[in-house]
Amino acid sequence: MITTKLHSYGVIPLRDGLFGVELLLIDQRDRLEPGQEYWTFPKGTPEEGEIGIQTAVRETREETGILCDVLDGQFEYNQTYTFQDEGIAFEKTVTYFLGASSSGGVVEIQPSEVKDHTWLPLEEARNKLTHEGAREIIDAIIAHLPNSRLFSKS
Repeated sequence: MITTKLHSYGVIPLRDGLFGVELLLIDQRDRLEPGQEYWTFPKGTPEEGEIGIQTAVRETREETGILCDVLDGQFEYNQTYTFQDEGIAFEKTVTYFLGASSSGGVVEIQPSEVKDHTWLPLEEARNKLTHEGAREIIDAIIAHLPNSRLFSKS
C-alpha cells in the first residue's frame, strides 16, 4: 500500500488567564467520524506559495477568528501520525507553533470546520484532548513556558 504524506501547520493560541496560562482547544468537525467529539488545536494545509508559519497563522485565524500576531519563535513541535481514508494510507505531520493575540482572545469559530471551542488551563486541556499524541504537546508547552517570552512585560 502506498502512503501519502501530508503536512499541516497550526498556532496553539495561549492567553494569560485568571489562573495562569490557558490555551484554546477546538472541537473540530471530523469528516471521518461525523458527530464525534474531536478536541484538538487549530491547523490546516498550506495554500500555494505559503511557508509553514504563514499557513499556521492563517488557518488559526480562519478557524478561530484569532490573529496570533505575537509568536514564540523558540517553540516548534512536530506531531506525526497515520490514518486511513477510503482505503488510502496517510502519514500526516503537523507542525505547531505557540502564539498569542495582542487584541485578546475573543473567538469566532468557523462553523463549517469547528463545532465548539474552550479556553482551558494546561492540565485541564490535556484531559480534554481527544488523542493521546496531542497530550504530549501539552507536556512540551509546559516544559517550554519558563523560557517563553509570550507574556513578558518587557
